[in-house]
Amino acid sequence: KLNETNKDLIFINGGVIGYSTLQEYLVLKENITIPNLKFIILFHTLANDMWMNIKNENFNPAANLKNGKLILLKPKKIYYEKFYKKTFIYKFLDKSLLKGRDLEYLFHRIDFAIRGDKSHVWKVQEKIIREIIKLTNNSSIPIIIVDIPTRNQLNNFSISQVRQELMKKICEETNTKYYSLFDFYPKNWIDLFIDKDTHWNNTGHTFIAKFIQNTVLK
Repeated sequence: KLNETNKDLIFINGGVIGYSTLQEYLVLKENITIPNLKFIILFHTLANDMWMNIKNENFNPAANLKNGKLILLKPKKIYYEKFYKKTFIYKFLDKSLLKGRDLEYLFHRIDFAIRGDKSHVWKVQEKIIREIIKLTNNSSIPIIIVDIPTRNQLNNFSISQVRQELMKKICEETNTKYYSLFDFYPKNWIDLFIDKDTHWNNTGHTFIAKFIQNTVLK
């Protein structure tokens, strides 16, 4: 949609596959030497990005911290399902309530809700974000961070914007341009999403393309 309306720039979607901020960092690190990069836009959502950074049991890479330094963990070659996931009660709860959220996810979600920036999941997330910004600064390429609120936040099921405030603080400290779509979504934001899904539909993609064109680029 952006390439259809913009004749001065070519937009490249470098975010797929990217289900964690760590994967986005690794993709950026590999491609930042592409000639004539004008700027980078990093989209971020609380729905999955930072929870996947520390999940070291799947085929995706993971990260940890040791003495304040980022430690990269390679993907697992073989996935072994944990015993509790094989039980009837877990399968029942997963189908009716958890929807794929395992005990590790729930632990870190609760830890973040209680301790905020002191939680392990946020410390890893913050380190990765700062490494991304450092990488772009060293290459003299501007980066813009766009925060995408979850449907629960928009529905006021989760009115907390702690994660957005923490991200905004990082951007202020590093002089990085920051946008939260809380401030830009229309009142009928529900029309931007696939029904009963967290992803944008065609209307949503049109909205975000216009947001980039009319707000970010200016």
